[in-house]
Amino acid sequence: MTGPCAEETRRTGGASGAPSGVRWPGRRCPHRLSGGQQQRVVLAQALLLGARVIVADEPTTSGKTTLARCLAGLHRDHDGEIPLDGTRLPRSLRHRSRDQRAAVQYDFQDARAAFDEHGHVLHQVARTAVRLRSTGERAVLDEASATLDRPGLPEEPAHRRPGELSGGELQRAPIARLDTYTRA
Repeated sequence: MTGPCAEETRRTGGASGAPSGVRWPGRRCPHRLSGGQQQRVVLAQALLLGARVIVADEPTTSGKTTLARCLAGLHRDHDGEIPLDGTRLPRSLRHRSRDQRAAVQYDFQDARAAFDEHGHVLHQVARTAVRLRSTGERAVLDEASATLDRPGLPEEPAHRRPGELSGGELQRAPIARLDTYTRA
């Protein structure tokens, strides 16, 4: 790296921008960062750009995101055990049974990050239900369509990609997805 930013980047911890001694989230996707980590990334970007004034809102209130990710099996580095109905849950989602995966689901803070931008919302809402239940794809698509319609996301927008939905429409989709695949 060359140019006027090179020295600043080296001084603040390398290409990542993390000050030395600060644990940096590395190359993780934004939806895999806690709220506090997301705030630190934005702060590091502002500092690297040489902002003269930075206004930051209150930091996020004690590892809520990390705890939720541990419960859902998305964060394996933790101490202790997580019991579900008297049975210890494996730390990794990959080692959990179908019933355990269906019983504990994660609703991402950022609805846009919760969906693949290239797929239609209806199919994404139904996809996990197909994997976690022994119901056929057509039946789950019909159920997902009805579930999306209840909070006000009718069939036509449900056939769009996430980027084509309004913020409010997109906020309803993860809730419908949870409802669809937690049904027995």
